Amino acid sequence: MHQNSRPGTLGKPMNRPPAIRVTLVLLALLGLLEALAAIFFALLALIGAPTTKIASFEAALACAVLAVWSFVTLVRVARLRRWGRTSLLILATGLALVGTYGTCFDIYVIAGGIVHRDQPFSIGQGLIPLGLFYLALAATGIGWLVYFSRPATRALFTR
Repeated sequence: MHQNSRPGTLGKPMNRPPAIRVTLVLLALLGLLEALAAIFFALLALIGAPTTKIASFEAALACAVLAVWSFVTLVRVARLRRWGRTSLLILATGLALVGTYGTCFDIYVIAGGIVHRDQPFSIGQGLIPLGLFYLALAATGIGWLVYFSRPATRALFTR
């Protein structure tokens, strides 16, 4: 019997519900995105202007911590650990908050709150993909909060 399986529940590790498998893929992508952001900010701290070096270093450190947290959560959710679910709920809350704020800000900018109407190419048009990205973050966070708070899903994470 595999170490991740429990009698009477999941049997093989790959018999997890599809939503958990999708969550594992999304967590891996989130961790990679955070790791790439950490590398970007670290490079910016090395070659950037002296006034931005400290802020870039702090952003790199924050992204690195989030990347490690995402990968640890990924492993614990894959093993159906109770605290992995709790950690995922905390990450989901952060995603939902950041995604909702970013989406609202982009809607404000695109709707004309900041952009001048007489420009041939407005900043708002360039922010549409960013707004969609923030909307995807918010939707992922809210989806995780709903799914991992369900009693049936909570029952999978007993260890």
